[in-house]
Amino acid sequence: MVSAIRIGRIINPTDLKCVLADCSDNATLQNLMSTVDANTIKKLDGLIVADIESIVKHQHVFLGKTSPAYILRAGSEVLRSSNPKASVKNVVVKALQMDFSAIISTFTIGYEDERIDSDNMRLITMLSEACHDYELPFIVEAMPFGERVSSENYGESVGLAARMADEVGASIVAVPPLKRLEDLKNVKDSVKTYMLLIDPSSKLLVERISQSPSDVLSNALSIGLNGVILSSSLTIEGAVKLLSEVLSTVHRRS
Repeated sequence: MVSAIRIGRIINPTDLKCVLADCSDNATLQNLMSTVDANTIKKLDGLIVADIESIVKHQHVFLGKTSPAYILRAGSEVLRSSNPKASVKNVVVKALQMDFSAIISTFTIGYEDERIDSDNMRLITMLSEACHDYELPFIVEAMPFGERVSSENYGESVGLAARMADEVGASIVAVPPLKRLEDLKNVKDSVKTYMLLIDPSSKLLVERISQSPSDVLSNALSIGLNGVILSSSLTIEGAVKLLSEVLSTVHRRS
């Protein structure tokens, strides 16, 4: 019940859509805060940050009932501690203490060194279990990126990563755009939970799309995806206009 309420802070309950801005790179966060007015930022459904200090420093954006939810990014550094399970639990507890609405982590597969894939799976499994215990939503970005991933098997790899994320209990799964909309729809249909589109301009994409980002997003929404996570797009010229257009497209505002 509590987890569902927190998901409702991220996924708009009215249209079941959301626009998230990934500001876990501090340069992106600073650029967003310096170029986009606070009122536009407040229209976002959520902001992804790398640490608690980012919330404190920019608390004027996060105050108020209509402000975006804040989401904490967790990475593989927690696995390098002497007690990874305790470190993961500590991340989740601190996020709750600061009223974060969710934890997000990137799940990559396809490396020649199977230990990397194993560690990535271990990370999202531990995070999912801890988030479940504390009723904190868990978002997984399914991003095939290893040496075994090619343009020929990219769609299948995305589908596999998305299903694995779903199976470990992700509340929301984010996937990269695919060249064939039918392939993306197949991925969507194979996952039982909410699904978001990863920024078409992301540097982590293996498959480059010839369509404009706005067309890619519109097509993704047409097959049932619930929104988008913007990242690299926020650092290019015209980010203010793009953000307004994306918000209008996703939430169909006039």
